[in-house]
Amino acid sequence: VLCDWEMPEMTGPELLEWMRANEATANTPFVMITSRGDREHVVKAIELKANNYIVKPFTNEKLTTVVGGVLTKAMGISAEKLKQLAGDGKPLNVGLSGALPVAEHVESTIPAARPKTPQKVTPSGKVLVSLRFSDNSVSCLLREISRERMVAVMKRGDDIPAILDLVVLDLEAEGQVSRLNGYVHTLQAREASSESEFVNVIVNLVDQDDQEKMAHLEAFMAAIA
Repeated sequence: VLCDWEMPEMTGPELLEWMRANEATANTPFVMITSRGDREHVVKAIELKANNYIVKPFTNEKLTTVVGGVLTKAMGISAEKLKQLAGDGKPLNVGLSGALPVAEHVESTIPAARPKTPQKVTPSGKVLVSLRFSDNSVSCLLREISRERMVAVMKRGDDIPAILDLVVLDLEAEGQVSRLNGYVHTLQAREASSESEFVNVIVNLVDQDDQEKMAHLEAFMAAIA
């Protein structure tokens, strides 16, 4: 089972806990997939008896390595033997008390992962974005953006947000506007003078677990690169 951590109605940990408590699925190989790579979540997955853990975004090679490792251990065979079984075109039934389903081709059951998203993007041209906070909205010149943060320049004025203010970043790509939530992490004058007209702003984004927003952000990043 390849299971996302965050799902509607039932989370990945809840599904894993239910499967481990069910005799028919207690030994089913289970790989947790999530964008959360902190130690707390890794420990929790292990405590719930997940066989392995993959942090998004991941490459095809990473997915194949993890799934192959889980299967060889569950089936009690070598990686070479697994490759032979996957390549001969014969149904694969390892008889783990019904735990591992029959598959005509192991490699064909592994979904292709999306190409790895660049860690960050610097716009190739002039890109303006809207930053909303409280009852105000300011236009910023985008300097850099990633899944975790945005770096931009805004003009000095009375409507500049304060550090730790909650803000909404409006991004337009493919004819749609995505609203990303975040908070102001850094404000810095661009010149070493109290008369500096422009201010650097860094916003930490907090929507990494929202797949729809992240997909839209990636589309935006691709469009401005």
